[in-house]
Amino acid sequence: MLSIHDVVEIEAGDTFIFDETKMAGKYDRELQAAENIFGILDEPLRSEFLNLWIEFEAEETLDAIFACAVDRIMPFILNTHSKATSWTEAGVSAEQVINIVGKAVKRASAEMGDAFDVLLKKAIDEGKLIKA
Repeated sequence: MLSIHDVVEIEAGDTFIFDETKMAGKYDRELQAAENIFGILDEPLRSEFLNLWIEFEAEETLDAIFACAVDRIMPFILNTHSKATSWTEAGVSAEQVINIVGKAVKRASAEMGDAFDVLLKKAIDEGKLIKA
């Protein structure tokens, strides 16, 4: 499911999750990309892959909830272990990270939620995220 999601993002262009302006219309852009990519496949793969992408985006099944959490926590982990340039240049706040990343992660797994809390504190303490 994560690979299907990423292939679509490669085609549509990955949208910075904290950019509210660019997030507008993201679903429609990615749906068009998914239909283009998977449209070249024969059935049943065409429908299976498109449906996996739709399932991921809906975040309603346990698999999709977990996949979304993994998708959101990976760049978060990378930023907490780097200079967090994308966060600092965009002025991303701890509140934004909690609302977008933290909620998805904690919804999927208490253990990942605990790891998120530790890394969030580290990012704030190191000045990589501003407190709102």
